[in-house]
Amino acid sequence: YSQLGEDGKWGPATQAPALMNAQANNAVFWISPDGNRVMIRGAYEDGVYKGRGFSMLNKEGDGWSKPQMINIPGYESLSKDMYSGGFLTSNGKHLLIYLSEEKNSFINDIYVSHLNDDNTWTTPESLGSDVNTFEYDEISPFMAADGVTLYFASNRPGGLGEHDIWMVRRLDESWKKWSKPVNLGAPVNTPKWDAYFTLDASGEYAYLSSMERTSGGADYDEVGGKNEGNILSEPQSGDYKMVLPYGKKYVMRATADSFNTVVDTIDLTIVDAYKQIHRDLYLTPEGVRIVNPDDSSRRNMDELSDDEELREGEIITLNNVYFVFAKSYLKSESYPELDKVVKVLKANPGIRIELSAHTDWIGSREDNMKLSQDRAISAKEYLEYKGVELGRITTRGYGETKPIANNMTAEGRQMNRRVEFIVIK
Repeated sequence: YSQLGEDGKWGPATQAPALMNAQANNAVFWISPDGNRVMIRGAYEDGVYKGRGFSMLNKEGDGWSKPQMINIPGYESLSKDMYSGGFLTSNGKHLLIYLSEEKNSFINDIYVSHLNDDNTWTTPESLGSDVNTFEYDEISPFMAADGVTLYFASNRPGGLGEHDIWMVRRLDESWKKWSKPVNLGAPVNTPKWDAYFTLDASGEYAYLSSMERTSGGADYDEVGGKNEGNILSEPQSGDYKMVLPYGKKYVMRATADSFNTVVDTIDLTIVDAYKQIHRDLYLTPEGVRIVNPDDSSRRNMDELSDDEELREGEIITLNNVYFVFAKSYLKSESYPELDKVVKVLKANPGIRIELSAHTDWIGSREDNMKLSQDRAISAKEYLEYKGVELGRITTRGYGETKPIANNMTAEGRQMNRRVEFIVIK
C-alpha cells in the first residue's frame, strides 16, 4: 500500500501485514471509507485459509484482526474459475461479485449479494442482461456512493481497447434493471487493458489499473448518493469517517459494548460543494438509562388535586404543554395545564421545583439542549406571571438525554417531548 502525503504526492509502496498476504495470490478488494475495515481475497476462519471467497479484517489498536470469511450462500457452486473478485458498497449492505460459472473460463459476469437484517447474506444473483453479456467479460465492479451508479470493466464491442470502463445506473430495487451501458471514453479508457476503476469521496479523482499506464487520475464533476450502513471507529482514537451525499437528512447511531447508544442527525438536504463535517458522538456508560415512566415517584399532572401536598423527589409530568414547532413560544392550549401547576404550587408554599423541558432526538444535540432550556424558561415565566413567587422555580433543559420512551417510533418521540418538574425542597 501507499499513502498520500500532505504535499499531494504518494509515498513508497509498503508491504501490507502478513495477515493480508497469507496466500500466493492476495488482493484487497475493498477498504471502508474510514479505513477501519478491509475486505481481502480468500475465505479465512480465524485467520486460517479455508478456500476461495472473501474475508474481512477490522482495525484493532496498531494492527488488524484475523481475517474472517464472509459467508455467502451458494458462492462455491457458482464460482467455478479462480479468476473472481468483489466490491462492497459504501454502506456495507451489497456485495458485488464478478465470477465465472464455468471452469477455465475468462468470461465473467457480475452478481450481487445483499446483507439481511440478521447479518446473513443472500445467494448471489446476476445483475441481468443490461450489465452482463453472454460472450464477453464483465469484471471489477465499483458502486459510487449514491448506490445507483455502477462502474465496471468489459471487453464488449464499442470500447477503445481490450477492456474499457463502462458506466450504468440502477433503475430500481431489483438490481436487474439498469440504464444502457456508457463507455467512459478517453482519457479514462485507452487502447489497452483498463479495469478496477474507483472514485474518491469528493468525486474529484478517479483511479484505475491500466496496461497503458500503471496508475492515473481524471477529474469529474459529480458523484454522490446515499450511504446508509455501518462503519467502525478507529479503536484507539475513536475517529470515524463516512461518505454522505446531499439531498437527505441522516440519522447516526453510535453503539459500543457497555455504553448507551447515542443518536445524532446531519442535515444535508441543501446541496452544496464537497466538504468535510466534524461531528463528535459522546457515549455514556451503561447505567444512564431511559427514565422509567412507570416509576412510583413519577405522576401526571392530571392525577393531582389542586390542593394536594407534594413530597420532595416527586416528578410531575405536564402532558398538555405545547410549543410552536421548533420554537420556545407557548401555545394558548398550554395555559390550562400550567394554571393547574400554579394552583398546586400555591397550595404548597414551602416547596421549590426544578422545571425541565425535554425533546426527542430529531435535530442536533446542541440545538435540542438550547431549545429545551428556552422552553423551560418560557414555561417558568408564565408561572411567575400568574403569581408564583420568584426564586421558587429553577429551570433545566435536558434535550434528548432523558427519554422515557423509544425514540425510534413516532409515539415514543411524542412521549419524550415533554415538560415536567421535580420537587427539590
